[in-house]
Amino acid sequence: MLPAFDCALNGVLLSGLDSRICVLDLRQDAPRLLTPQAFAVQTMRRVQRDSLTLHVDFVLHEEDPIRRRALLDAVHAWAVTGGLLTVSDRPGQQLAVICTGLAAMSAEDWTQKLTLTFRSARAPYWEDAEATTVTGTGQMALVLPGTAESTPVDAELVHHGASAVTDVLVLSGDTFVRFEGLAWLPESVFRGFHLGGGLHAQVDGESVLPCRTENSADMLLARCGTDNTVQAIADSPLTATFSARGRYV
Repeated sequence: MLPAFDCALNGVLLSGLDSRICVLDLRQDAPRLLTPQAFAVQTMRRVQRDSLTLHVDFVLHEEDPIRRRALLDAVHAWAVTGGLLTVSDRPGQQLAVICTGLAAMSAEDWTQKLTLTFRSARAPYWEDAEATTVTGTGQMALVLPGTAESTPVDAELVHHGASAVTDVLVLSGDTFVRFEGLAWLPESVFRGFHLGGGLHAQVDGESVLPCRTENSADMLLARCGTDNTVQAIADSPLTATFSARGRYV
């Protein structure tokens, strides 16, 4: 009997494309790590993975080569979309991937095992599908699941003062980012978030990253599997929302 196993891209099951498609296994290569020479000293950070590669093995239960080719074309169309990959043995987790290898079909051997290859580089960790979030004023605790060392933290801030804020300090665990020379108006939204492995910061959609001080961290980080102190400090009352996804090795 074939094992009960499946995977999905953006919520669409591979086996759901056709009943003749059977997923056999998902194999994960050892992650490729960043080397210390890849970064200047001021940009070094804990996240040491460069990429993660996965292979999805499957079979097509179709003897006719023409119908089998049509099935494989449907599989390839599913794979090349990329996106968020989920698998049945990691419930509640996801991996952002692109397809880097399509299956090569033999017209003669309809029993052959076929393989798709996916690579994750933008965020090369399995992550929780739902973020852990805390909202409040002052110092708060962000308690994260996961087995990786750390994970990036996003922050969304609103200040309720009567005049513009020029400086703000955002802390998470033992990392911090400070912004100076802002023109942050009352009730406007400040967002600090990670994208593509780097930090972005905006006030009402306009980038304020040039206001980040040189001694700031490359991104806000929180340790997985423990409590993290998070806080935003400015010369004005603030409401802060911090969110992060647990990461797994």
